[in-house]
Amino acid sequence: MIGRLLAHARKHSLGPYEAIGIGLRGTLLINRGQAEEGVGMVRDAIETLHVGRYELHNPAFLAASAEGLRMLGQYEEAFRQIDEAIARIERNGQLLFLPEFLRIKGTIVMAARQADLSQAEALYLRALTVAGGQSALAWELRAATSAARLRAIQHRIEDARAILAPIYSRFTEGFETADLKDCKAVLDRLG
Repeated sequence: MIGRLLAHARKHSLGPYEAIGIGLRGTLLINRGQAEEGVGMVRDAIETLHVGRYELHNPAFLAASAEGLRMLGQYEEAFRQIDEAIARIERNGQLLFLPEFLRIKGTIVMAARQADLSQAEALYLRALTVAGGQSALAWELRAATSAARLRAIQHRIEDARAILAPIYSRFTEGFETADLKDCKAVLDRLG
């Protein structure tokens, strides 16, 4: 699908759509663990969209880039990118993605500051609260899964199960999706 978008954008000289396609391809690579290549593509897309003043997708691409930078151990730049993404959506009122961006920031905190995980937990809980206020069950699931992992690391098994099991039980379908499989795996490890 991304290939079709890119081909169509190139054929019809639709520069912003080509940049979006490049950003989506980079995001996909990051999600598949190919962070270095993906971050480069996402950065190119962000720059092209910024120059053309097509900023709508940039917060999502900044968040994807932050995830990739976390994977590469470039925590300072990851923090800068996710903070910029959060600031943009708060400034523009595009709060739909706020729970996910807060969760991503929590994962960066966990990776960068493993000694003090209280900030990561606070970010996960804020993400969970915002997602609940939006009735965004998928974002709640992702935030709760991250919070449960953190609590499991801290040997707070009952707390981990208590935050995750009720959200998982609200799903009636989609059990083959990556997020629900991940959640189920965490619950199984918790016992």
